[in-house]
Amino acid sequence: MKIKLNKHDLYRLIENFWFAPNDALLRSVEVSIWKNIKFKKPVMEIGVGDGIMDKFLFKNKIIDVGIDIDAKGIINAKNNSLYKKVVFMSAANMNIHNSTFNTIIANSTFEHIKYDLKAISEVSRVLKKNGKFIFCVPTDRFAGLLSQNSKDESEILSYNKRVSQFHYRSLREWTKILKTNGLKIVDYKYYFPENVFKMWYKLHKLVVLKPYKRELWSYLKDSPLRKFIPETVVIKLLKILLLPYYYSIVSDDGVWIFIISQKT
Repeated sequence: MKIKLNKHDLYRLIENFWFAPNDALLRSVEVSIWKNIKFKKPVMEIGVGDGIMDKFLFKNKIIDVGIDIDAKGIINAKNNSLYKKVVFMSAANMNIHNSTFNTIIANSTFEHIKYDLKAISEVSRVLKKNGKFIFCVPTDRFAGLLSQNSKDESEILSYNKRVSQFHYRSLREWTKILKTNGLKIVDYKYYFPENVFKMWYKLHKLVVLKPYKRELWSYLKDSPLRKFIPETVVIKLLKILLLPYYYSIVSDDGVWIFIISQKT
């Protein structure tokens, strides 16, 4: 899998999500990966959320059906021209006919699905023969670094609860799970190595601090205080700070993995 990095992918996300630079850093490489992936229609996405990040991840692409169990999020997603249809639906129990889609995608979603093994079974069921299931997830390596960079067990539990992450599976485990469900991995790429993780985690802990009733990123995004913040300066500094990390983000030592699998 060839990944062509472009600093403007990072810059665009920083310009739009400067108040959450941790997200901008992580998603920037995913933007760079997805834009070189071709989708064979019809396409379904699992985990559309509110659709805001998808506008960057899947720019110039069309998704036939998007599903999520975030009732508030999909209201906004329905207004996104990226999707032909958005439905409130669990990935672990899809009300969809067998062999419906040629491509199913999920960007950093399956770690948030409690019954992810059931969801994989459903993916296989609704995917056509030779169809592709393309997704990315944090691995067991991520769990290791999270443990090493957290002061105690309570911090780890707090992080997982905050982001609703249930699983950190290895490539070996994913290979077995997919094979059990009639899917084989045809390509993969690790990204997000330790040096990038450490910077990302520092930024994460900063923006989720609660100076009052809400997390810091929320105040920066949409509170009256925003008018006192020199956004242009912050954005410029973030670009300088994060660019070296962006260019080192694709690595065999990465703790996140992008997987392309195919139904056999």
